[in-house]
Amino acid sequence: MDSYDKLPNAEIKPVREFSIKFLDLGIKTFRRACDYVHKIDYGYNTNYEDKMILFKEKRGSCTSKHAVIASLAQELEIPLYKHVCVYNFT
Repeated sequence: MDSYDKLPNAEIKPVREFSIKFLDLGIKTFRRACDYVHKIDYGYNTNYEDKMILFKEKRGSCTSKHAVIASLAQELEIPLYKHVCVYNFT
């Protein structure tokens, strides 16, 4: 897996709810936001319909963590893609 230094270190500007939330937390760059989400405890959330549940419960699954980062990237117009690969084991 590539390290965070491969990600854009874009400055977070107040665009919509996710960028504003990270700025409220004192997080000012995209890389720092990724690090923050990575370090949040792993755990299933109680309501996946609530886009901000990760922040409310201070935990998240792969699904909710990826959703937060993808939403922030979209707000900041950062072209970010998730690639999923399946390997055949013998």
